[in-house]
Amino acid sequence: MLIFILFICSNPNSFCNEYEIIDFSSTTFNDSICREYWLENNQAWIEVDTTNYWSPIIFIPGIIFDFSSFSKRVEFYYAHFESELSFNSAEFKSDAVFNDVIFNSLISFGGADFRSFASFYGTMFKDTANFDGSIFNALTNFYETDFGTSASFKHATFKDDVNFAHANFNSAVVDFENATFDSTAFFWHTTFGPMVIFREASFLKNAEFYGAKLPDTLDLRSVTQIKGKLDFTYSLPPRLSKKCLIALAGADISKIKLRMDLFELWFPDSSFIVQDGFIVQAGKKDTVIAADTTILNDSSLVITADTLIGIWDKEIFSHDHKIAVYEQLLEKLASDGMMESFKILDIDYRKFKAKHSGGFSWYFLDTFQDWWWNYGYTKERVFIWAIGFWLLFSFINLFFYHKLIDGVYSIGFLGAHKYQASKGIKKLIFYNLYVITYTAQIFFGLKMNMDNFKTGVIKEHPFLFSYLMIVYIVGLICLGFIVNIIFTR
Repeated sequence: MLIFILFICSNPNSFCNEYEIIDFSSTTFNDSICREYWLENNQAWIEVDTTNYWSPIIFIPGIIFDFSSFSKRVEFYYAHFESELSFNSAEFKSDAVFNDVIFNSLISFGGADFRSFASFYGTMFKDTANFDGSIFNALTNFYETDFGTSASFKHATFKDDVNFAHANFNSAVVDFENATFDSTAFFWHTTFGPMVIFREASFLKNAEFYGAKLPDTLDLRSVTQIKGKLDFTYSLPPRLSKKCLIALAGADISKIKLRMDLFELWFPDSSFIVQDGFIVQAGKKDTVIAADTTILNDSSLVITADTLIGIWDKEIFSHDHKIAVYEQLLEKLASDGMMESFKILDIDYRKFKAKHSGGFSWYFLDTFQDWWWNYGYTKERVFIWAIGFWLLFSFINLFFYHKLIDGVYSIGFLGAHKYQASKGIKKLIFYNLYVITYTAQIFFGLKMNMDNFKTGVIKEHPFLFSYLMIVYIVGLICLGFIVNIIFTR
């Protein structure tokens, strides 16, 4: 066994003041690395209660294991790491077990090669966890793992099953951009936080999200390599918002199963996200801009620390691209028989097209379609509107009935004075019946008899004439929709 140690001192405090990092870079470890190993070597830079076997070993300085090789099993049960820890490009030839470990600072396994079982069961990452480019050749376990600020698995490869069940990304942005899942990925009951990125990831088997609490934002752009399926139908709503914003541009939508009561299509006009008060461009390195800073040279593009998604990106989606995503997803929902989700997305799609058209289509037609009958999905509203208009016009006519029937438009079997034979309450009841019937004859009548209009009515009563024409036209519209509903059932 070759071990290179920079310094060992009998006084851990004096050691830590003078040295902040222990460097094991490029070291080959031929023996098992476990609790007993550290106790036997009695390193001055660890703290442990030797009277209690279950007490954690606390590693005080930062430790570097970059490019190191571990021939036998590595165990760090219950260990606490107070400073940064680095295993970049390390090689684990046997099991690597980091169960119930607490990482209080940055931990990096960038480019690490896990040849055998790797486990981070119950581990807590209080700072950034970096697994960029790591290769997991065997079963990998992140069950009940807690990720603090961010977790990055960009370009990582999982060659066997990986288990993120009950993992907690509650406050972390997790990035799986360009990651490859050769086997099943389990995200059962996983709690996601503000954002999850699977952009350009490959899924060669199923990815299961049963009971997973969705993130606020899910990026599946350009996910085309899906041999199994991505099933979100049994997921749970996001922690803060009612729906998860999902980006699907360029993805193989035919292999993705969604419920639209949980999702809303998202076409990001920006790759910027806010993290710890800074705007960080997702998927890009060395792009950090202080919050509340103007982006580029456009003074109108200002992002605050309270904003999750920014408003600028080189990748602007054309209207045709967005249309294609909507139509592909609608086709997928229809083929899956998920008609309630189809309805939700179809309504959203119609709103999207109307808003893009702007003007009359957006401000009037879309509002009408929405309120009138929910874009044809709540047809019973038409009957409610028709009855409502009829009663409204009848109420108005209570005040003008005499003028309307005597001076504007007469109906043979009705008259302004025929009800007057009665007295008291009976007279009032008959008056109301006459008014309601008069209104119904005009509102629900398919045709107004021009001979019933009084001579010179337009000149003598222009406003009442115009009002009756409005009643007639509104009634025709209601009748048209009602007939359409009856004959299209």
